[in-house]
Amino acid sequence: MNAILTDAELLARLVSYDSTSSNSNVPIADFVSQYLEDGGVEVIRNFNADKSKVNLIARVAGRADESNHQGLILSGHLDVVPAIENGWESDPFELRETEDAYIGRGTCDMKGFVALAINTVRQAVSQNHQHPLVLILTFDEELGLLGAQHLAKTWSAPFPWPRAAIVGEPTSLRVIRAHKGCMYININLTGKSAHSAQPHLGVNAIVPAARIVSELDELRHQWSTQTVDSGALFPDAPFLTLDVAKIDGGSANNIIPGQCRITIGLRPLPGQDRDALMTEITTAMNRGLDNAPGITCDLEIIANCRPVLVDEDAPICQTMCELMSQKNAEGVSYATDGAILQTMGIDPIIWGPGSIDAAHKPNEFLPKDEFVQAREVLNQLVGRTWH
Repeated sequence: MNAILTDAELLARLVSYDSTSSNSNVPIADFVSQYLEDGGVEVIRNFNADKSKVNLIARVAGRADESNHQGLILSGHLDVVPAIENGWESDPFELRETEDAYIGRGTCDMKGFVALAINTVRQAVSQNHQHPLVLILTFDEELGLLGAQHLAKTWSAPFPWPRAAIVGEPTSLRVIRAHKGCMYININLTGKSAHSAQPHLGVNAIVPAARIVSELDELRHQWSTQTVDSGALFPDAPFLTLDVAKIDGGSANNIIPGQCRITIGLRPLPGQDRDALMTEITTAMNRGLDNAPGITCDLEIIANCRPVLVDEDAPICQTMCELMSQKNAEGVSYATDGAILQTMGIDPIIWGPGSIDAAHKPNEFLPKDEFVQAREVLNQLVGRTWH
């Protein structure tokens, strides 16, 4: 059995892998698998169709019957966003240490937690716990929870999942029991291209797209004034948000544009009916298409992540709040793999070191004090959950 790395040493190794979502994550997954297997941990590889990406499921079995779904899941993702922004003061894929922080791509989002989780699982082999500890590491979370979705669709259930889970996104160690969903939708308009010298022979797709954008903006305003029961969990934006994110249309100055695409993003709150929201979007789209003969239009859902809401009385929620001396668990507006885990019968609490404000930016950093505190909490959590 090879020697275990310190948490900081393991974090440095993880950061050294350029696991940007556009790359294969197999190299970093191979390293993690070997490290865990060297410590006697069972590892299952869940590949995508072309084997360019892989989810890892590692497990240390407990002594007790697993059918009651006791135990704990630690969940994270191995991919990171690109590190191509100006402003990096050091190699993004070489961990840099200051007196107070670790700096590098993925340190807070979320290789810091992943390092802690991997070592927690490896150490559990010799601790003879009553209930199992499971580690889930996914691919392409940053592209829309793709790895978690693949796992949910293809998992053959060789063992029952524990109900309690920690998804280690950076929350500055605040306990989170809810997050908004995330829907991305393309509105595709088709008209007819023609030379701009003969506009009567074409049908311009951009003009009705502009009217649709205006209708969507009105819908955005309406939604911003509507209250939702779960809105109190999201004090910064306690309502459904709609963002017109992108418009693509036209090919040249002298061509009547025959194609145009509008991409919008929605952040539904827990309890909102997504089918009803789509009906309202369709109605707004159709209003924009009034007096647009020759235009065809369709809606294409390109991502549809569910909101998360864990009952405040769930044991994992109560335990985490107790450990963090936090009166009530909170909500966040970004999405996580917890959205998929909840569809698998799991209660996902979002909690981890680092701030979301530092993620996806140059000189991404992880405060050392939070890294150390998270280790202490995980040690306590493992004991409380299993005994």
